[in-house]
Amino acid sequence: MINTMSVCFTGSVSLAQESTNDVPCCWGFTFKQLCEAQRDDNNFQIIISFLKNKTEPTEGALFRSSPEAKYFWINKEMFKLADGVVFRYKPDSNDLQFVVPVSLQQQAIEWHHDVPFSGL
Repeated sequence: MINTMSVCFTGSVSLAQESTNDVPCCWGFTFKQLCEAQRDDNNFQIIISFLKNKTEPTEGALFRSSPEAKYFWINKEMFKLADGVVFRYKPDSNDLQFVVPVSLQQQAIEWHHDVPFSGL
């Protein structure tokens, strides 16, 4: 997991065809959970609006936005919306990384780092 400011990116993920809203498929979270958590996170509002509708923020909205939201906007070409969830193209490849909203970051860290076989 890579943490930039309070923006976290996971390792590469695959979007399995059999994934549904109710089946955990992305770092232990369902697409429904991910979509709702990202939608409720103010840092994602500008990028989600752009990816869904190609709506660009006003200068004032961008000025008042968080550093995380500004990062998303400046790097908007690196992001993709898949099944309502924001993913980032991994640098130097077409692999996708799940963008972890603040509300799920602690859970993701615990699930993937606080286990006996993680080496910690």
